[in-house]
Amino acid sequence: MQGLVLGGTLTGSLLGGVITDWVWRRTGSLRLSRSGMGTVALCGCGCLVLSAWFVEDVRVAIALLTLGSLFAALAGPPTFASIIDIGGSRVPQLMGLVNMCGNLAAAACPVLVGMLFEWTANWNLVLVLFAAIYILGGICWALVDPQGRSRSGS
Repeated sequence: MQGLVLGGTLTGSLLGGVITDWVWRRTGSLRLSRSGMGTVALCGCGCLVLSAWFVEDVRVAIALLTLGSLFAALAGPPTFASIIDIGGSRVPQLMGLVNMCGNLAAAACPVLVGMLFEWTANWNLVLVLFAAIYILGGICWALVDPQGRSRSGS
């Protein structure tokens, strides 16, 4: 069943690029294709992860988490596109910063989740925390202006 969740991530990564490009070609709006896509993807992921809290059937919960991982991965391509849009001549540095932040979060996650569960013995709290982080990330995406250029980069 874990393979399904990973398959959702792969599918989301591929679809994210296709949808991001489609929205940009269709609307001509960088804001919609970058920020809008990131907002919808992460808020959608948060809602799907949170909805898994209310499900008792393991198969339905896995399906929701698979869709959640698909939505989370949809935000990857607009992230790369936004970095290129904003970064100017500093794209490598900005990409490195974004990548390192993701790596630090990924490294800290198992430790923090383990500590949280040890303190509370409540997996539901972990699920709600993940959903809240994704929704907060979606809100932050709404504030990104992909048309703004780096001052030293353009």
